[in-house]
Amino acid sequence: MNTEFENIDLYIETFPKKVQEILRKLRKVIKKNAPNSEESISYGMPAFKFNGKPLVYFGGYKNHIGFYALPSGNEAFQKELSNYKTGKGSIQFPLEKEIPWKLIEDIVKFRVEEIQQKTKKIEIMQTLKFETIINATAEKVWEALWNDKNYRAWTSVFAEGSYAESDWNEGSSIKFLGPSGDGMYSKIDKKIKNQRMTFKHLGIVKDGEKIPETDWANAIEEYILEQKDGTTTLKISVDIVEEYEDMFNKSFKEALKIIKQLSEK
Repeated sequence: MNTEFENIDLYIETFPKKVQEILRKLRKVIKKNAPNSEESISYGMPAFKFNGKPLVYFGGYKNHIGFYALPSGNEAFQKELSNYKTGKGSIQFPLEKEIPWKLIEDIVKFRVEEIQQKTKKIEIMQTLKFETIINATAEKVWEALWNDKNYRAWTSVFAEGSYAESDWNEGSSIKFLGPSGDGMYSKIDKKIKNQRMTFKHLGIVKDGEKIPETDWANAIEEYILEQKDGTTTLKISVDIVEEYEDMFNKSFKEALKIIKQLSEK
């Protein structure tokens, strides 16, 4: 089946008549309970956003309708979904059984309310800045920052066992993870070796899945190295939510001490 569709209408038309009727009704139920939601095709299936955040997705299959309410939707309705096959954020409604329209309505309403509450809580990002002079070349400071062993050493002040997964090329994806495998995923927005590294945070990683829904989306974290007369000034700026200001202030100051020690060896 073609997985590239211009719109939801064209997607629905690819299915048998019975399935089309269910998918059209599902679309109406979503729009009724989230009237300001935006429609699109994402991951090859109908997708809906509310206040710019992923709301729900759905998809048609041979024997079932797939409904994707993200992990929070499944967690909130565990009891009601106990008779259905579910995964991390996914639900299967068999075509041979009656579609639970009231349950779907409740899930959509829950997701709308959840996003609204999160939107209310989102605080204006502020940028913290840190700077230190290191008695080493920019090359050595760069190695202290991004060599895997060194990275694990200085990021341990944020969470013991922290590590990163990436090919470290500009434009590539990067995961910042803890020992459990959960964490954040981002994009290497800019990389100039020995001079600059910029990350744009995109979402969270939970149970191995990328979830593009977080108050930290599009936050920027940047490292600039300026070498002069055998010393390097390391400048760090990071966008944070106000409630984490004290934690980041304390942790980055400790991290800078470790980076300095690693660089000046």
